[in-house]
Amino acid sequence: LCRGASWREAILPSVKAAISKALTPTLNSMAVMGLVFIPGMMTGQLLGGQSPLEAGIYQILIMYLVTVSGCLSATAVVTMGAYAVIDTPNHALRRERIKKPIQGPKRDVLLALIYGIVDLAFAAFDAARKFITAR
Repeated sequence: LCRGASWREAILPSVKAAISKALTPTLNSMAVMGLVFIPGMMTGQLLGGQSPLEAGIYQILIMYLVTVSGCLSATAVVTMGAYAVIDTPNHALRRERIKKPIQGPKRDVLLALIYGIVDLAFAAFDAARKFITAR
């Protein structure tokens, strides 16, 4: 922004990289569709007696719709994020709206997962105990 570019020109490389990273899993699944695995809908149609050509056409249509929805949602989220951190009339970055990542978020997620599994095990044990004592 300090070199005379508008905010759109300055943020374009970051937007392209973010959208590319967001669409990578969808594009990878499209690349192996039908070669490595046959999706559930297509398998159901084949077992139900549909022709393989018609089942493949439906599966391609579904995958294109999934890709389009992923592309539109990624573009919308990245665009809203860009508007949130850029002061558009002044073409300036709003640093106060960018937060630094919290240290150790993976540890917190892992602990939450462990606590959730332990709580689930205790609830299942209590339910089993109540079921056994009710007899």
